[in-house]
Amino acid sequence: MKKIVALVHEIFEDLELMYPVIRIKEGGIKVVIAGEEEETVYHGKHGYPCKSTAAFRDINPSEFDGVLIPGGFAPDKFRRIQDSPLVIDGHLISSRTPKDLPIFGKAIVEALS
Repeated sequence: MKKIVALVHEIFEDLELMYPVIRIKEGGIKVVIAGEEEETVYHGKHGYPCKSTAAFRDINPSEFDGVLIPGGFAPDKFRRIQDSPLVIDGHLISSRTPKDLPIFGKAIVEALS
């Protein structure tokens, strides 16, 4: 079964996370909601809650076929998490260069640069 990680943090753009997650699940793809902390409820710009099922530090990028990054203020918060193995300086990483991230796709990483 294919699996993606959806990143969440406070003030995410509600529809850019919630609607794709619903549709992706309908397509038979497993979705892991990753936040700074596991089992934490984050709130979107319009107040919708989303509970993380994993912490960034527990995510192994090689286990996923894709990533969902919602807009809002969440991407700015991702960039500020310095101790995360997943998100540092706006890059989804297992190392620091886009060429080392074929699972997530070079275009996504470059878009965050």
